[in-house]
Amino acid sequence: MEHPPLHRQLQKQLRQWVNPKDQRHLQGYAEAIAAILQSSSACLGKWLPYLGHRNCQARAHMERLSYLVHNPHISPERFYNRLLQQALQAFEGSAVTLTLDTRMLWDQFCLVEVCVVWGGRSFTLAQTVLEHGSATVAFEDYQTVLLAATRLIPSRCKETLLDDRGVAYLLRGGTVLENIPCHLATAHVELAKEPWAVLSNLKPSVKTFALYGERFGGIEPHFKDYKSAAFHVLDSGLRDATALTCLFMLLDSAYLIALIVGMSLVQRRQHSRLDWHGQRGLSFLQLGLREIARLSYERLSLPKLGALPSKSPPKAYASQRKRLALEQRIEFNKVIRFSW
Repeated sequence: MEHPPLHRQLQKQLRQWVNPKDQRHLQGYAEAIAAILQSSSACLGKWLPYLGHRNCQARAHMERLSYLVHNPHISPERFYNRLLQQALQAFEGSAVTLTLDTRMLWDQFCLVEVCVVWGGRSFTLAQTVLEHGSATVAFEDYQTVLLAATRLIPSRCKETLLDDRGVAYLLRGGTVLENIPCHLATAHVELAKEPWAVLSNLKPSVKTFALYGERFGGIEPHFKDYKSAAFHVLDSGLRDATALTCLFMLLDSAYLIALIVGMSLVQRRQHSRLDWHGQRGLSFLQLGLREIARLSYERLSLPKLGALPSKSPPKAYASQRKRLALEQRIEFNKVIRFSW
C-alpha cells in the first residue's frame, strides 16, 4: 500500500500537539520540515522538489517559503515547543545537563542556544539569532532564551547548566548577576588550547572538568550538524535575524524528528541495516535521516513519533581509535582550593 508523501504524514502526526492560528500554517510547517529531512539542506531553493502545490512555479514556491520564515505566527511557542514537550515526556524528575553557547554566522549574526546534552550530542531547548558582530553577548540580550528554556524543562528535573568560558579566578561560594550563587573552577593543561574557567552551580572539584567536557561532546557536534554534517546552514542564503531564527526552529524540528526516528530504530534493533559498524557508529540524527530517506524511497509510513528516553544512551564511535581519542583522560598533579 502506497502511503501519503512525508509532509502529509508529518502533518497528521503534528496535528496531535500543534495548535496553529491557521491550519495552512501547519501545512507549511510540515512541508518545510519534510523538505529539510529529504534534502538535508537549509537552503530554501533545495526544498522545492519536495513541496506540495505541484502546479506552482519555482518563483511562487520561493515566495511562499519567504512568507513562511518571516511569518510571526510560525513561532516556537506554537510549533517546536509542542513537539519538544512531547519528546521530553519521560524526562520528568530526571537529571538533565544543559549547555548555553553562541556561534557566529558570516561575522554578522550570532546564534544563541540552550541545548540538552543527550546521546553523545545535544538538541535545542530554545534559541534565537541576533544581528550581532561578536560571539560575546550581554546577559540582557540572551536572557529571554534562558527563560524560554526554563519553561520547557519538565517538572522536578535537576538541571546542570554548563556555561561558556569567560572568567579568570578560582572561587568557591560566589555569586553572579547580583544574586545567583555559583562556584568557579579554573585549570590549564597542555592538551587544551587555552585555559579553562568553568562556572557552575555544583561545588568545584576535579570532576567539574569532566562534566564540563560533556559540553564539548554535546554542543560542538550539534553545531557541526547544523553546518557540514547534515543541514549546511551556511548555504541558506538568508541574511535576516527574524528569518534565521525561524529557519533554525525548522531545522531543530527536523533534527528532533530524525532523532526520534533514529532512536526508535535502535530500540527495535533494526539499525544494522543502515549502520555497517559492529557497534553503533552513526549518531541518532544520521540514523534517523537515513531511515526517513529509506521510508520515503520505498513509500512506507513514518513510525509514530514517541518520547525520547530520559536516560542518555551511550555515545556512538566510528572506530576504536576515535573512542580512545575522545575518552582520553586528563590528570591533574596539583589541585588548589580557594573560598571566600
